[in-house]
Amino acid sequence: MYRALLQSASRAPDHAAMVIEEREISFRDLKEMSSRAGAAFAEAGMRKGDRVLVLLRNGPEYAAVFFGLLAAGGVAVPLNPTNTAESVRYVAEHCRARFAVVNEQSYPYLAEWWHGAPVFLDGPARPGTLPLMEILSSGTPPSMKVGPSGNGKKDPALFLYTSGTTGTPKGVVLSRENLVANTDSILEYLRLNPSDRTLAVLPFYYSYGNSILLTHVFAGATLVIENGFAYTNKALSVMRDRSVTGFSGVPSHYAMLIGRSRFLESDWPHLRYMTCAGGPLPAAHIQRIRKALPHVRLHVMYGQTEGAARLSSLDPALVESKIGSIGRGIPGVELRVVGKDGHDVEPGDVGEIVARGKNIMIGYLGDPEGTADVLRDGWLHTGDLATVDDEGFIFIRGREKEIIKSGGYRIGPQQIEDVLLQHPSVQECGVVGVPDELLGEQVCAFAVFRPEADPGTAKEDLLFFLRERLPAYMVPARIVPVDVLPKTETGKVKRRQLLEIQPRT
Repeated sequence: MYRALLQSASRAPDHAAMVIEEREISFRDLKEMSSRAGAAFAEAGMRKGDRVLVLLRNGPEYAAVFFGLLAAGGVAVPLNPTNTAESVRYVAEHCRARFAVVNEQSYPYLAEWWHGAPVFLDGPARPGTLPLMEILSSGTPPSMKVGPSGNGKKDPALFLYTSGTTGTPKGVVLSRENLVANTDSILEYLRLNPSDRTLAVLPFYYSYGNSILLTHVFAGATLVIENGFAYTNKALSVMRDRSVTGFSGVPSHYAMLIGRSRFLESDWPHLRYMTCAGGPLPAAHIQRIRKALPHVRLHVMYGQTEGAARLSSLDPALVESKIGSIGRGIPGVELRVVGKDGHDVEPGDVGEIVARGKNIMIGYLGDPEGTADVLRDGWLHTGDLATVDDEGFIFIRGREKEIIKSGGYRIGPQQIEDVLLQHPSVQECGVVGVPDELLGEQVCAFAVFRPEADPGTAKEDLLFFLRERLPAYMVPARIVPVDVLPKTETGKVKRRQLLEIQPRT
């Protein structure tokens, strides 16, 4: 992967690799920063396979550290720099991290218990730390490859700890081969080229964000970094000013674009493509985007951290005719929907999505039982339930652990959420099962209504709306108005926490 950076820097050294606020970093700059980082790790005693905690915001410093530590033979363990001290310590001890690169905000609680090599600090100097910014910006960059020889394609390169909506985070171990295979596949179907300028709002410590970083370095394209997407109109100004050609986000980003800005009412002559993964993009959002921006290629995608990010994509030409589908396997990935007997299901029948390809993880760190449970006979068992149509297109119906069992029916919450989001008063929603003595479980929907909607009136109207569009057994027994939904740091609704939040008054 470091070699890919060298190649992009050789082809177009002055081309912008990254733009952040008023800074523009060329591929030459990024290569030199990465070389300095790699040399610093090697000088600090890095050995092949050493694990490196990385707690930095998106930016050229993150990228330089990432590529530099890989060149030096290390394994990147990126984390959200706003994580709690307890969660960072858990990961550090679980993966046996030897090095750490942190920002000023993360350093104080790391310093309380860190006993590894000196910490590389992005911030004012502290006793016993190494100055990251000085390292990246000063001195003659090494002209020769840094790090130990023998870094094989099967060697671990990245540990990504899944945030998940339930349970303890698992350390997904990804090899260099996994990352390169997925990157090559994404480059092929997105048709990325050096003229692309993509708005990067997804954190690089997240598998989706990591794939965006890798694909753009491999393609020699430009990342326009925006760390403040919550201020949606500011992000739109950046898109316009920088003539952005691509946008990648999760469903919550699209909800903000559509519900909190004038994105769909604006002209975007440079915008070539948009991608969405990390959860289902509501049908209503797809239809509105296609109507407002018919020239933009909208890629609806599906993936898992265990697959190095991406497993499937729906051809943009089919997003309306195959609405609700995640498409088929991307290049290099075999994707099937199988029953409990391991055979492919018939069209319309529900089964589990399984995947095979060079992008599939090595396993879960320190968890042979968990690894054996999901990697069977060369296939990744995703835990996602789905159906296929007569043409082989896949439609997700929910996760096995989230299925609501009510009166003998097995109900996928996503199907109900898709219909809820078609109602003009609903901004966001989440559906779960609640215990019921008679039925086993009842369907309960939590809804964030748009500011102009009256919750009382909207609830009654919404129930009528749902009864017209869903079978009776799928209509929620309760609709609970709330101000906000509990989410993971990557924007997925934490279903198990829905019952703990207070209704909107």
